[in-house]
Amino acid sequence: MLKKLFKFGGILLIIAIVIIIYLVSAPTDFNETNIVIEKGTSLSKATEILEEKRVVKYAPLLQAYTTLMYDDPLQAGVYHFGSKESLMTIARRITQGKYDIEQQVLLIQEGSTNVDIAEKAVALDTTFNTKDFLSLASSSEGYLFPDSYVFIKGTTPNELYATLRAQFESKTTDLKAEANRRDKNWSDVIIMASLLEGEAQSPEDMKLVAGIFYNRLKAGIPLQSDAPFRKINGKTTKDLTLADLQINSPYNTYRNKGLTPTPISNPGLVAIDAAIHPTASLYMYFLTDKEGIMHYADTFDEHIRNKNKYLK
Repeated sequence: MLKKLFKFGGILLIIAIVIIIYLVSAPTDFNETNIVIEKGTSLSKATEILEEKRVVKYAPLLQAYTTLMYDDPLQAGVYHFGSKESLMTIARRITQGKYDIEQQVLLIQEGSTNVDIAEKAVALDTTFNTKDFLSLASSSEGYLFPDSYVFIKGTTPNELYATLRAQFESKTTDLKAEANRRDKNWSDVIIMASLLEGEAQSPEDMKLVAGIFYNRLKAGIPLQSDAPFRKINGKTTKDLTLADLQINSPYNTYRNKGLTPTPISNPGLVAIDAAIHPTASLYMYFLTDKEGIMHYADTFDEHIRNKNKYLK
């Protein structure tokens, strides 16, 4: 009886070994691929992605092995899998950041335009098709999230566009819900935030300027924002002339009342928050002096005095 038990146990052990060998080996339907592991991704989610992309056969086994063998946290980045690899090799790679591909950082700053993004991408990869990217993103200015991204050579316009849009949706979920609670139109919030990016720097100033713009909207007064001129003719405040203020453009907030037709750039979270939570005040005017300090005024006469005092 004991001999039979040992024999049965041996058979079970062999079966278990065969199953484990099968599971730790690469899938037969593996194809060369790149896998993106974003910052903050859990080990569980990362292993699921690797299974979905057929880099590994069984995600729970990779997760268990990685947890058992490595104390190092999961390393975010873009991983290239050019050939079949064992589960053990993959565990080592994702915990030690062995990407097998050149990693570059695409830094998109708050207030960047779609053109700015395209120029930064082509600076990292001269083969990047900026024309295709700008065509794809033409109706999404304002909704491409400014952040730091891992960028690899060969990234397509479609891939970059999809990444930026997905990041926007992910990062602004709570703010969008807050805007809805306050009965603020989300499209208008993003337009307002894009204007704030061009007018103010600190969170406090953004909220004050937002309050001024809302005061002007309520009073039916043109916003008279200089920020849209970068989109109209490429100029900033210091370069504007009186003739520029008369340009016939739907984005000219000196000639037209209300917000611009679309966002003029891609705003960050601080500006979007300011557009939702403006600081209430009686101010109707503001300016920025040569040191970057902002000055506010209730009346036009006070605004003129500020101009004479801080800009001349």
